[in-house]
Amino acid sequence: MSRQPQKILIRGVNWIGDAVLTLPAIRSVRKAFPHARISLLVKPWVSDIFKESPDIDEIILYDDRFHGFAGKPGLAKILRRSKFDIAVLFQNAFDAALISRLAGIPEIIGYKRDWRGFLLTKAIPVAKDSLKQHQVHYYLYLLRSAGIKTAETRPYIYLTDDERGHARDLLSSYFPDAGFPLIGINPGAAFGPAKRW
Repeated sequence: MSRQPQKILIRGVNWIGDAVLTLPAIRSVRKAFPHARISLLVKPWVSDIFKESPDIDEIILYDDRFHGFAGKPGLAKILRRSKFDIAVLFQNAFDAALISRLAGIPEIIGYKRDWRGFLLTKAIPVAKDSLKQHQVHYYLYLLRSAGIKTAETRPYIYLTDDERGHARDLLSSYFPDAGFPLIGINPGAAFGPAKRW
């Protein structure tokens, strides 16, 4: 890292489960740069996961206005106004790097994959054993490889008191006499046959 960034853009991932697994890495960015303004660029359907997080100052929605090739310059123009010092790309897509480059962000960190290495200022090779490790470590490795210290590995979703109360009420309505811990399993996904079991 060339200097202490004041404004950081994090390009989040597109799927809810994957987004949860980026939380320790996002927390690591906050701990490494406690005074920086951290903005998170994500799809609308994952944004609620981050809305109460003290690690994020702003959520920017990557919504349908920016869909397709014609939408990318419009999003880049909006990001350019924020004058970000650095972009950390947890999303692996080519367009994440392209948008960051079009936005004029001087330092762009991401994995060197999907033909986007030339757009990154810090193109991190994917670790050979990345498929053998937990996905949380995949995101933390990116940060460590870029010189950002990491420690936390446990995902944690921040909830409001109202959300906690609603969950308690909902569980009580289905399991009124539960004197034991409950475990919830939600198999399935909107995308990816490997996630549909």
